[in-house]
Amino acid sequence: MNKQLRKAIKNAETKLNEADCAVQSIEKFLTFARFNRDEPQVSACNGDEIILNYYGREMPIERAIEIMEYSGYITPDDFM
Repeated sequence: MNKQLRKAIKNAETKLNEADCAVQSIEKFLTFARFNRDEPQVSACNGDEIILNYYGREMPIERAIEIMEYSGYITPDDFM
């Protein structure tokens, strides 16, 4: 048994979980309108990019920030 390998894997799993929690915490700062119950999901893409995903349509987090600063909420039309 390779204890160093197991330790490295455990460390990576812990870091991945921390990163996932950090990405998911963004959702509480976003306001959505007219989505009914199917709101966009925040996720990491390619390991270094954060996006909103809505039925296969993606929005870079930078665009979401711009929309939130301009109108205060994100709508399905913003994904067009």
